[in-house]
Amino acid sequence: MIQLQTLGRVRLQGDRPGDDATPASGQPKRVALLAYLALMSGRGPVRRDVLLALFWPELGDEEARRALRQALHYLRRVVGENVLVGSGEEVAVSGDRFRCDAVEFERLVAAGEPAQALSLYEGDFLAGFHVPDVAPELEEWVDRTRARLRRQASTAAWTAADAAVAAGQGDAAVALGRRACELEPDQEGGWRRLMTLQDRLGDRAGALRTYDEFAARQRREFDADPSPETAALAAKLRAARLETPLPPHDPIAPSAASAASAPSAASAPSAASAASAPSASSASSAVHPRRWLPLAALAALAIIAAVLIARRPAAEERSEPSLIDIGAIAPRDRLLVADFTDAAGDTALAIAIADAFRVDFAQSPHVQVMTPRQVRAALARMERSADVAVDDSLARDLAVREGVKAFV
Repeated sequence: MIQLQTLGRVRLQGDRPGDDATPASGQPKRVALLAYLALMSGRGPVRRDVLLALFWPELGDEEARRALRQALHYLRRVVGENVLVGSGEEVAVSGDRFRCDAVEFERLVAAGEPAQALSLYEGDFLAGFHVPDVAPELEEWVDRTRARLRRQASTAAWTAADAAVAAGQGDAAVALGRRACELEPDQEGGWRRLMTLQDRLGDRAGALRTYDEFAARQRREFDADPSPETAALAAKLRAARLETPLPPHDPIAPSAASAASAPSAASAPSAASAASAPSASSASSAVHPRRWLPLAALAALAIIAAVLIARRPAAEERSEPSLIDIGAIAPRDRLLVADFTDAAGDTALAIAIADAFRVDFAQSPHVQVMTPRQVRAALARMERSADVAVDDSLARDLAVREGVKAFV
């Protein structure tokens, strides 16, 4: 069986035992011609004049035809007389004794065999393979084919991941989902799908690491932040992670006495929640401050959102006008969200709450939230370190310098 490998690396393997692969780099145009015929023959034979225009656009008709005859003669010597079939002005590849991995890959995808298809996909179509002196149309065909095969590989990876989940193979499912994302790294929806899959399988920390990885890539390659939808998903996962009750055997679970002496700056629960708080006689069920702090933070978020963002509820539902209503800020004014601090010393909680505020405000049509990148640029203009904590005092100075009308 003659084998042409085009995915990941390019080589042509003969059918005789011990026959070494023909180096594709020595005959790039002829090997590219074979690959083109292999993929296009599924639609029928290819006309010679099409091949002349694609592979020898700089030559006259007679010279180009001579070059095509020489290329076909060379390929027949390598792959055999019965592989390349010519009929008048048309040329095709016979599939009986010839196999191209790209063709077989697409066949397996169409047959609903994603795992087998992925085993063939070792990299991009004709990756790093340069063919000189060809028409731009051929280069465009290579690019389109490369993108199509990569997209099919990503889809096959997700299909295989779903099958792995159904089979109870969580680790395999996540690995396949990650491969799908790496095949199409600019498809942000794929990264959200991977985060959701990891969370569904109980690895919420892994889902957040996936978000951090994607966010770092966005900043590194595009100097941009993830979309509000992706950031909102990450904030939701962080909040859910922080609100998850500690297991009974958790060595850091506090006693009733420590719960009763929680710092007042961390926000007190309402009367209703206080009435349901555990008594000193139930030390094993005492509430750690970190368990109700997210709820207090979300309550504060709701209050500020009602006053600041002016979502325009009915007048009887508001006790006070918003800052927009009283003219303190105008619609679409910029808003700065400073760094939060937690009186209980939980840095992760403070970061999560600050992120939640940014995500929520960013979805409002009434204000524009300064992105972390914009804040870092503003700090640089103030000759301050980009890593400095933006506390109340610094936020006030930064807002004055940058013309920001309000900060949280």
